[in-house]
Amino acid sequence: MKWTKRLLYTAAIIGVLAIVLPFLIPLDFLVPRIEKAASDKIQEPVAIQSMRLALLPAPGVVLKGISVGKFQDAKAESIAVAVDVFSLFAPIKVVNSITIESLNINQDTLGRLPDWFKPSPGPQQALIKRVALRKTILNLKAVNLGALNADIELGQDGGFQHAEIEAENKSMKLSVTPAEGKNYALDFEAKNWKPPAGPAIQFDSLHAVARVNAEMLNLNDINAALYGG
Repeated sequence: MKWTKRLLYTAAIIGVLAIVLPFLIPLDFLVPRIEKAASDKIQEPVAIQSMRLALLPAPGVVLKGISVGKFQDAKAESIAVAVDVFSLFAPIKVVNSITIESLNINQDTLGRLPDWFKPSPGPQQALIKRVALRKTILNLKAVNLGALNADIELGQDGGFQHAEIEAENKSMKLSVTPAEGKNYALDFEAKNWKPPAGPAIQFDSLHAVARVNAEMLNLNDINAALYGG
């Protein structure tokens, strides 16, 4: 019986190691291929410091020290990619989520972001369902928005479908949805919020609905309350 127990314990340990060890091994040898694929997708230089497998909170990979652009216009501390394991054996690989931590973006880069999410021509090899941004800083020249969180939903073709952007202190939330043509529908809500530019006014509450494109902003409706009035 003792030998049987020892054999079972040994088999259990070997099984656990077989599952866990791959997630502890660095995958830096794959970094050049990932950099090239990402660069080809967004047409911008992409650099990655390191890469490893991850088991929790979902199976996938974690990239560390990512920068985008010739002058590192966008940088992130880490990117966690959670995959649908069963899709790895299918023609189209499914990425359930991409979570980007501590993203730092320069103002000049913001105008190029929509091009990064344009659908790729031809058959899709991967389907990305959701992109989450955590503690994102937008380095704008005139205003300071503070840290932002965002959840971005993508369609079957990889195109932008919907985004929820929220201040980390919960003071404001912006919903963005594609509208007709090249327009986007905006829905903005704020509580106990101070605008990042202009007079130092604090709104008790603010709700605005608008349409926006590269050339104009059209406010359809706005309701606000200030100083209890």
